[in-house]
Amino acid sequence: MFIFNSLLLLCLYTANNVVVAITYGPCDSPFNGKGVCVQISECQFIKDIVNGPLNADLKDKVQKSQCGYDNTFKENSKRILVCCPERHMIDTKSNVRSNVGDGKGNILPAAGVCGTSLTDFIYGGEKTRILDYPWVALLRYKTRANNLVFLCGGSLINTRYVLTAAHCLSQGNHLLHSVRLGEWDTRTDPDCEVDINGKKSCAPPFIELGIERKISHPNYISESKEQFYDVGLIRLEGSVTYTNFLRPICLPASREFCENMFVNTTMEVAGWGATNKPHANSSPVKLSISVRVWETFKCHDIYKTVERSIDSAHHLCAGGIGGFDSCRGDSGGPLMLPELLNNRYVYFAAGVISFGPSPCGSDGWPGVYARIGSYVEWIQSSLEP
Repeated sequence: MFIFNSLLLLCLYTANNVVVAITYGPCDSPFNGKGVCVQISECQFIKDIVNGPLNADLKDKVQKSQCGYDNTFKENSKRILVCCPERHMIDTKSNVRSNVGDGKGNILPAAGVCGTSLTDFIYGGEKTRILDYPWVALLRYKTRANNLVFLCGGSLINTRYVLTAAHCLSQGNHLLHSVRLGEWDTRTDPDCEVDINGKKSCAPPFIELGIERKISHPNYISESKEQFYDVGLIRLEGSVTYTNFLRPICLPASREFCENMFVNTTMEVAGWGATNKPHANSSPVKLSISVRVWETFKCHDIYKTVERSIDSAHHLCAGGIGGFDSCRGDSGGPLMLPELLNNRYVYFAAGVISFGPSPCGSDGWPGVYARIGSYVEWIQSSLEP
């Protein structure tokens, strides 16, 4: 039924106007070999077949040509992806989905370059988790015994900088060593998944970069219970190149966004943190949850029972449902809000994971996040070329 419905969708939407070409990588076309996975509007060859008389053989090949959906677009005409034979492509080069970011470290990318993730890219009806949240980073630390461990997370915000929590820049006797990007499953390299036709698709190997400089907010006090100003930046030792598996998240730009407290808004959190089970280790696979933002005064009433102050100028609180929360190892990772811009969803960093209850995932206790809207000006002023 899935493939049959997909064919109907192909017929319904081939009449739409051509959009700027975006490619989703190489694929094997049932029509004579090598192809490129593109939006249906970019493949005149398959559009002509679908709009003409279809015998059983052509129908089977059209069905097998489907290489997924890109649900970051709202319009169905842009969501349906097909494997177009290379020689029939309208344009295979002008606007490739995997693009090089601006190497200047003081430049923040525009919405659309940042914040776009094939989170709902589907192979045969199953979500491709390997492409989720391509900006989420792992921070690696060296122990006294010279072992390397992951203890915090972060978010790539441009080609040179990672946003994290200030408390993640200094972890006791553990020395911040490097940043890993483009990771999904820490047990495998490269990470691979299998599509509906049994073909294995793999991400490029993760990259791990050393650290040129650590930058904590100047007002951050590590010993403070309140953890105000718990934001920090890591300047990488070199610039990175954006791909489908490695992209930056957007930072808030408008005053409306920066001042919004987002009460009752559902946001997303992702990372490799531990589960709420006793003595649990960090997850080897990137996980994600949805959390609802609390009213600040209610969050304050909860945390004042343990002598911690919550302030709307510095904090957002979200979650609080038993068993669903950011947890140990997630600190520094993003609290994310998807916004619909120009008919596609773009992710913005609304918060950075700061602290929460112990054990994490305790019912009625939300996680606490540094409110990025309060720190955007400091972040921008701290970036260097």
